[in-house]
Amino acid sequence: MKPHSGIWGALLSASRTHMNVDIAKLSAKHLIELEPGDATPYVVLSDIYSIAGLKEDEKELRLMKNRKGVTKNPGCSWIT
Repeated sequence: MKPHSGIWGALLSASRTHMNVDIAKLSAKHLIELEPGDATPYVVLSDIYSIAGLKEDEKELRLMKNRKGVTKNPGCSWIT
């Protein structure tokens, strides 16, 4: 059985918690393959790169996201 996007998303989230850049790259790659229009793996991996001080990798990833036309929908909250 192949891992689905939920598994890769959990792994990406855990890699952010534990700052494991290699696992983050692997899980983001699989998420992008499974759901190419979803901005989440780009945003999370970009944040990990930023925290890890990998500014060039962060910049390249954001450019790739923009070239592919992937956009992040703004969130909102009803809590006041």
